[in-house]
Amino acid sequence: MAPLSNKRINQVSESPPPPTYDNSINGSDFPENHPEQPFRSNEESDVNSVKPRLPEFLQNMGPGLSPLKENPPITLSWHDVRVQAPSSQSFIKQKINGCLGKEIQGPKELVKGVSGIVKAGEMCAIMGASGAGKTTLLNAVTHRRSGKLKISADIRINGQKMRKDISGVSAFVQQEELFIGSLTVREHLRFHSMLRLGKEFTKDERNNRVDEVLHFLNLTKTENTTIGIGALVKGLSGGEKRRLTFATEILSDPPLLFCDEPTSGLDSSMAFILVQAMRKLADQGKTIVCTIHQPSSEIFFLFDTLYLLAEGRLAYFGSLEKAPAYFRQFDLEIPRNYNPADFYIRQLAIYPRTRDENLAQIELICDAYEKSSQYARYLSEIIPLHSSNEEDEKRSIFIRFFQQWCGEDEKNNLDDVNKTDKKTSRYKTGSMTQFRWLIWRNFVDLSKNPFEIRLRVILAVFVGILVGLLYFRLSYNQTAAQNFNALIFLTLINTSFANIFAITQSYTKEYPIFYKEHDDAVYRVTPYYFAKFTVELPMTAITTIIQVAITYWLSNLYGTAKRFFIFTGIIVLNSFAAVGLGSVISVIANSPEQAQAIQIPILLPLMVFGGFFLNNNSGQVWLNWIKYISWFYYGNEALIINQWADVNYLPCDMQSPNLPCFHNGDEVLQLVYFDKSHFGRDIGLIVVICEKQTPKARDKNNFIVQQSSNIFHFNSLLTSSREPNEQQMRNINPFESTIQWEKAFDREFQALDIDADGYVSIADLQSVLKNFSHLCDSNEILLRIFKELDVNDDKRISKEEFQLYKKILLEREKRFHRASFEKKLTSIFALFDRNQDNYITRQEIRETMQNLGESIDDELIEEMMKTADTNHDGRISRDEFEKLLIELQSKK
Repeated sequence: MAPLSNKRINQVSESPPPPTYDNSINGSDFPENHPEQPFRSNEESDVNSVKPRLPEFLQNMGPGLSPLKENPPITLSWHDVRVQAPSSQSFIKQKINGCLGKEIQGPKELVKGVSGIVKAGEMCAIMGASGAGKTTLLNAVTHRRSGKLKISADIRINGQKMRKDISGVSAFVQQEELFIGSLTVREHLRFHSMLRLGKEFTKDERNNRVDEVLHFLNLTKTENTTIGIGALVKGLSGGEKRRLTFATEILSDPPLLFCDEPTSGLDSSMAFILVQAMRKLADQGKTIVCTIHQPSSEIFFLFDTLYLLAEGRLAYFGSLEKAPAYFRQFDLEIPRNYNPADFYIRQLAIYPRTRDENLAQIELICDAYEKSSQYARYLSEIIPLHSSNEEDEKRSIFIRFFQQWCGEDEKNNLDDVNKTDKKTSRYKTGSMTQFRWLIWRNFVDLSKNPFEIRLRVILAVFVGILVGLLYFRLSYNQTAAQNFNALIFLTLINTSFANIFAITQSYTKEYPIFYKEHDDAVYRVTPYYFAKFTVELPMTAITTIIQVAITYWLSNLYGTAKRFFIFTGIIVLNSFAAVGLGSVISVIANSPEQAQAIQIPILLPLMVFGGFFLNNNSGQVWLNWIKYISWFYYGNEALIINQWADVNYLPCDMQSPNLPCFHNGDEVLQLVYFDKSHFGRDIGLIVVICEKQTPKARDKNNFIVQQSSNIFHFNSLLTSSREPNEQQMRNINPFESTIQWEKAFDREFQALDIDADGYVSIADLQSVLKNFSHLCDSNEILLRIFKELDVNDDKRISKEEFQLYKKILLEREKRFHRASFEKKLTSIFALFDRNQDNYITRQEIRETMQNLGESIDDELIEEMMKTADTNHDGRISRDEFEKLLIELQSKK
């Protein structure tokens, strides 16, 4: 844990009056003598701002949270983060504008290659004007949903590369307050304690943790208060909801905490209480990164480091105390009694009337910081943490090749793997526990939403009565075939549409909550959908039975109990199939509006081929396959068979002799080309359709969509096996190297050639890869791997084909490592080349090492110059520096 600063807010009453900015820094990192700059603050004062005193009631807010377990210190670092938004103009519009000589809008850079590091016990404030890239950077670091943004970011925790699995060791407090509004505060925290805390905690320990968090954030008085649903159900105030959002994230005692503008919408005192709670967590050893907008001076001085962004670039990164000295070199002085946070944001903001001057000032400030020794010192800490992992260098080429096709790395990163422990899931509880508590929350939500239940029941009663009156007491005569068949299909359509609409509304309104909690590794996708599906089925069955019961007896459908229950059961099964399709539509759509728009083009062909609007023996032959995937077709056939199977007589009285007469139910079935023998088949296939549209199938579909990117972009993927560098290759006997390479190649090929016939068949490949079925069980992907290796398309992979493709992979990898080495070389060389003249002198080596906190004597510098300066001109060029690094690496 980092030592506490002597400027902590809660220690103000015990310390002497705080010094001014002039006395709090020594100015060693930034020159005091500087050329006159054209940018000056409008308000100047010879006296700097000082740290404000706090009222006594805010100076001591009680102890922090007790730790749940011993977490290792977390050092978070990010290097060269870039975020790009796609052009607002389509490709065609860009071409048209180019031909017409108009402006072509290219992609917009939101974040431009920024780096940073935050250590355990530190609170870092990311600040900047609106649109500076604060939230975008935070989302890139946490690998939140990027949408269409193109993100390039290397994120490390203690030197380990992180992607989506960063949620396994961190928590994220976002701006939006997303809750199931019908729950109380305690119910909400209880749900999260059951899923966010590991299996090692007992029920009593979880409840005690909830009590402690409630007390820590002063939510005890509201623990039994409903959270609230907008204007429908009154609940917590805005400040209480913000504290509940924060309480949810700190419940599991994460060692790393991200906060996106946690004080938005709060008054100054409430904002201070929340940030001071963050300060206490940092003092306990937590690593906290927070974007914040216009904090008060009291809140501002609670942070350790300041990270200023302007137009996507880094304008300043360092301690709060040294920031005034940095801005002073541009003649930008903080006026007396002026909030430093407001001052910094003001200098980095863009105003409409002075846009060009503001952009020039931002560029000047950002350029100066990137050349400063303070930034070089931070880079010297960041770059060593971002070296490649040895773990990736140990994987064999073929396994890497297979994993890239199957997306093993991506799948692990997105779902289950915590990088700090490859065998540990990032989820704290199992799927069954998640399923059980999701069902509990859904039932609580449903039971506390009587309005929704009443509405669905009232609509079912109303529609049942309406349809029953429209078809009231139909007669069994020659018009019965048309009337009853129309009634049956209308009931089928109405129940299907009502349930699809209800399920899409239910799913899509919860999507923001689902995305947030899934990203936080609270639960997996499959338990969520199964729980939602399970809770919706009883309500679907109840409303369907109510509507069918009223319509059936009012309309005079075949009046026996047996036929009624069969009729009701078939309608309920069709409703379940509709719920399944509604769930699939909800997965595809991102909003209720999109879901409604998608429903019609999907349902229309299924309805047309249902056997009512189009005779079963008519229609386009090449489209007849649609009816075999339509529950309308199977349901309509089963219902009509159920209706007419026992009708043995239909009178032909008063029937025109020129019109056909149907004497019984069998003739009605012949009219619509339905067969009694299909009844059992229809019921079975409806059940199959319901099963195929379960959440499991949808979850697998999401995985296939995820894999498609890996399949169709394989040629851009590179292996990560380690290759010797040029210096090492020169030190190896070429004959020995060739023999070793061929032996390793033979071992890999023999491992694949199961039947030892000198070729790898598809059966051999399946036998070898069956042990990796947990990574990829798709036959399509397996066939693509085989086709990629089978160059001559003879349905088998020869030794020469395997050798050829391995060389191709190695060549790709070689180019990749060369590009990576060049990038690191450029960063290190720029660190030493202080005057940017593409040469490194003795003085530059001495100054750089001193700024890095390393002592170096003249003898060592001379030895370094003697080794690197091969042309003896008294300085080290970039080529000489590169040779020196290669030599040092080979010795290592």
